[in-house]
Amino acid sequence: MPAEEEVAVEDTFDMTPVASSQIAAVGYGAKSRELRVEFNNGALYAYSGVPENVYQNLAHAASPGSYFHSAVKNAGFPFVRIA
Repeated sequence: MPAEEEVAVEDTFDMTPVASSQIAAVGYGAKSRELRVEFNNGALYAYSGVPENVYQNLAHAASPGSYFHSAVKNAGFPFVRIA
C-alpha cells in the first residue's frame, strides 16, 4: 500500500498593515489557521494553529507588538520563518 501523501492546504493571506514599531503587517489564512506576521525588518513568519480571534485582536490592537508577545509568541504556537 503506498504511503499517504501530505496534502497542502491552499490559502490566501491578505496582509493588513498595523501601526507598530515592531510589526509591519499581519495576515491570516482561515483554512489553514495560520497567522503570518511581517516585521519591520522584512522578516516574515508563519504561526500554526492560531485561532482567528487572536488574529483579529492582533490586527486591531492598540499595541500590536505587546499583544503579539503575550498572545502569540508567549502562547507557544509553532512557527517558521518564511522570508
